[in-house]
Amino acid sequence: MVLHSRQGCILLICCLFFFICTPDHGQDSVKTALKNEASSYFQKKDYTHALPLYRELLNLYPKDHNYQYHTALCLLNLNQEIEEAIDLLQTASVERENPLATFYLARAYHLHYAFEDAIKTYSLFLKSGKKADIRKLEVQRMIEMAKNGINLTREAKSFTVKSTSITPVYQLENAYTISTNGKVIRKPVEFNTKYDQKMNFNSLMYLPAYTEINEFVYVSGYSNAGKKSKDIFRIKNINHQLWDMPEPLSKIINTTADEDYPFFHTRTSTLYFCSKGHSSMGGYDIFSSVYDWNTKTWSKPRNLGFPINSPYDDFMMVCDDPGQTAQFASNRSTVAGMATLYRIILNNNEDGTKQLSVDEIRALSELSVASPAERPPADSISVVFSKPYESEEDLPAPKFDKNLYNLLIAGALSLQLKADSLSDIAKDQRILAKETSENESRKQIISDILDLEREAKKVQREADEKFLEARKMKNAADTLPESDTNIVVYKEINGIKVYQYKTQEASQNTIGLPGEDSGLMKKNLKEDEAFNQFKILEHSPYYVDKPIPQLPLEEKGLVYRIQLGVFSKPKEASSFGGLYPVYSEWLAEKNVYKYYTGEFSNSSSVATALEKVRNHGFPDAFVVAFYNARPITTEKAREIEFEGLRLQ
Repeated sequence: MVLHSRQGCILLICCLFFFICTPDHGQDSVKTALKNEASSYFQKKDYTHALPLYRELLNLYPKDHNYQYHTALCLLNLNQEIEEAIDLLQTASVERENPLATFYLARAYHLHYAFEDAIKTYSLFLKSGKKADIRKLEVQRMIEMAKNGINLTREAKSFTVKSTSITPVYQLENAYTISTNGKVIRKPVEFNTKYDQKMNFNSLMYLPAYTEINEFVYVSGYSNAGKKSKDIFRIKNINHQLWDMPEPLSKIINTTADEDYPFFHTRTSTLYFCSKGHSSMGGYDIFSSVYDWNTKTWSKPRNLGFPINSPYDDFMMVCDDPGQTAQFASNRSTVAGMATLYRIILNNNEDGTKQLSVDEIRALSELSVASPAERPPADSISVVFSKPYESEEDLPAPKFDKNLYNLLIAGALSLQLKADSLSDIAKDQRILAKETSENESRKQIISDILDLEREAKKVQREADEKFLEARKMKNAADTLPESDTNIVVYKEINGIKVYQYKTQEASQNTIGLPGEDSGLMKKNLKEDEAFNQFKILEHSPYYVDKPIPQLPLEEKGLVYRIQLGVFSKPKEASSFGGLYPVYSEWLAEKNVYKYYTGEFSNSSSVATALEKVRNHGFPDAFVVAFYNARPITTEKAREIEFEGLRLQ
């Protein structure tokens, strides 16, 4: 009996040893790490980091409805590849255990202009979804919006797109270039209600020049009654010195949904505003209403129609003084956190293209810029839509497609993040392997490390391909100067190439290269009204004998910087590549180190630099502000920056 017992134990140990040493066991631990990390990012609503991890899980488990669902939701929240999201949700919604997949499938149809399919699928969710979810997601309202979309896309309004530009939403007020008798700004604190402050609400508004005919300003905000949605208010200017109490506009304008982004065109007495109510086809649509000064009433709001409006957020319409040219923003063709600013020529002729197919609707919604030959003369505005060229000779020269370039960079950075994440896990496993004394456990950990590094290299190659494709686009663009940013190999670690941007910009308004008397130049720049101290050099200007300096403690005035990261240990001097200047800060109470780059006097300059820093390999970088060497919020910084526009 004892012999049989010993033989059984030996057999059990052998079986366990075989199980642990099999490659599948190592792969399972890698998959578990990916799953946990993807779930963690998703719960934090960090869809940028979650997406590449869920894509990898979907590659491993292509029939898993859960991974299909989460990958699709990442795509929807990041406003990317809606067709792929639809395909994934069509499969995921088959599983009745997750009725939310049906709702988001309807939402994806909605965003893809398949309004009839959206209505049918929303209706299915009304039957299968939980009552709490149906109320929270406002499904009945979504059905109404989809019906509005059918009506509004039956014809396309006529106008010409002159230009487009992509900008961060938080920086949008500085991107408006249209000639008006006023300025787009963030709403000053003087116009905030208590509820605005409680909700941390600080929307855009239009500040007109103060003449006799501009006795009102129009703002959006939350009413003192505690209404959950935003309304449009007007505030009267008294003797050009005092401001009356905010007065909400009538219920003709304000609905139970959100109203925001007002602009009043003085010459035509027309209020342009955005609403998620009225006849919106989804998100914010732009509406107009004319004020009758005799009866002191507003006309019924008119939806500006398709393709100005879309199922996405379309907002902040501003017209020039003659009322012929306008600019408005939309997030229909951008990644999360960004918006496209369209400059258009309006057409008084109401006739447009009618009876559109779904493919035509999708094509027109892209709002392509008209070629110079297609643009109408200033005194003869006409309908302009894209048309085929008669011969290859008529084809315009290749142009730099900034939208496509941004998508390539976004995809490349997502893959880069995934590769870096896998490499970080491998590094942690290496530390664990060193601390593990048991031989077989160490072998298993080493197997996991090899799998992780193999996968990291694979993902890195995919990122490299996208980076190189983006680089080719820039090199092929005949409109780009030779001094524009190029992607170069920064270094190679364990066979993995690490890319960053090399810039050759040289500006007399920036600080000098290391070795120059940058302190004197910095002093001169500080004396100017605007200063911009930032460069990306080919090599790091910091090394062992020239460490990264500490953050200045006696700095006067407003300074914007870009925070690169927070670390538990100090970084090596060359850790931040060619960024210059870089500053470090040690927070004793938290025992952490913060690192910053650049010094800027205005939010416009720091926003431009932020994009370069993120492309340089620091995608999580963000803007911070200091006033008299003390940290302040960026909202407070903008108030100080635009103090000259502060309303008295």
